[in-house]
Parts: sequence; C-alpha cells; structure tokens
Amino acid sequence: MSTGGGVSRGRAWWLDRIEVRTFQRLRELQQRGLWNGRPPVPVEHVIEHILGLSISYEEIEEHPDEEILGSFRPNGREIVLNERHLATFATSPGRRRFTLAHEAGHADLYALADATAQGEIGVLLASKYQPRHKSATRGSVAVVSLTLAERVRRLPRDQRDEFYRRLCEAERLRAAEGHDTPLVRRTVDTYAAMLLMPADIVRVCSRSYDVTDSAQLHKLAQEFEVSTTAMRYRVVDLGLAYEGPAGLQLTDPAHEDQCTLF
Repeated sequence: MSTGGGVSRGRAWWLDRIEVRTFQRLRELQQRGLWNGRPPVPVEHVIEHILGLSISYEEIEEHPDEEILGSFRPNGREIVLNERHLATFATSPGRRRFTLAHEAGHADLYALADATAQGEIGVLLASKYQPRHKSATRGSVAVVSLTLAERVRRLPRDQRDEFYRRLCEAERLRAAEGHDTPLVRRTVDTYAAMLLMPADIVRVCSRSYDVTDSAQLHKLAQEFEVSTTAMRYRVVDLGLAYEGPAGLQLTDPAHEDQCTLF
C-alpha cells in the first residue's frame, strides 16, 4: 500500500484497487517495450497503445463557473482536449499530461471498464458512473468539471476529512440529478496521480531531492513532467513529507508536541 498514514481502512482499500489498475497498465507498457521504467511516464502511449484510444483537440462549451480541460467520447474511444485551453497546455505541459491521465482514468475505470474483469471495484465504479454531456466541435462528449476537484485538493486536511464524511450523501444527491459525482472526480484524479507518479519510482527519485524545499520539489516535478502542485500532493500522499504551518516538512506536525514517558 503506497499511501501515507492516517488513511481509513475503506479508503485504503479503494486507493489500493486504483493503484493495482495503474500498475497493470504500466507493466503492460514495459512488456511491450514502450517504456523503460524511468520518469516521465509516456501517458500518450498508455492511452493509444494500451487503452486503444485516440487523442484530439476540439472546442468544448463551458459555463462561466467551470473549467473543462478535457473530455471523453466513449463511442469514438477518443479523449478530447479543449481547444479553449491551448495556451494553458502550452505553458503548463504538466497540466496537459494530468488532463490526459485524468481522462484515461474515466475510460479505464468507468466508461470502458469490464465490471466482471475488475471484480468488486468494477461493480462499484460502474454503478457510480453517470456522466454529463457537453457540446463539442464534432459531437457530444462526456465531461467532468475540475472546479470542485481542485477546491477539494486545496482544503486543509480536517476539511478534506469532513468532505469524505459527507461524500455518501453528496453522491446520492448528484447521482439522482444525473451529474458526475465527487467520488468519480476524486477517483480519476487519483488514477492520474498514480499513473504519472508511480509510488515506487517517486520514492526512489525523491531521495535525490529535499522535497521540503520548493525549488528542489519543482525539479522533482520536472523529472516526472508534472506540475509542482501535483508532485506536492503526491509526496504528501506517500508520506514522504507532511503539511506543516510553514509548508512541507519531514516530520508529522501531529506528533511534534507529544511528550515521551522517559
């Protein structure tokens, strides 16, 4: 299990199932001779050669309060990146790669998933997948707004814990309205992080950096071709660093003030 401490048994099980899936995809990539096992992970190869999907650019409609970087067209087995954000993709390649991996998660875990082959997680995921649809240049696409997911990732840990406690109710209400649920978005974001930043490889590569130093964390992120923000969340999730009052630190702030008996 690759996650850090403080994870509930239920969530640990869920994360483990997602990591098993990304590990399978990366292993297939290596077995086909398409990846040497070193960062960065060639996400386009995963999409095109392992999942059998194509990648295209189209303009996708957005409401003023949402940001849609990418989408998935299940019938055409096609990941569509939003042309409205070409400037963002050009200046932030890591964001483009994370968007591709995010949409690959939609395809791999939900839209094209074989519930029988995936076992229990496949049944659970399939029951949660009710995508919205938006107009794109060459037809309708299934979309996910990243606005809420981004906000959740930026919450303090206690507020994120509260979010998870309220997740079941939010799931029920949003599913009844036919929208993508917070769990769907959280799941595919986790898939993307595990695919682009495999736990064992991050652990090995991070030994060469002081991840609590912003400049060195940035260099580690560059090695994986992801954003510094994405790498920051990943090293925290893996227990390689902790969020402290002044930023990342190597010790858990929750244990700093505990006294010893001797």
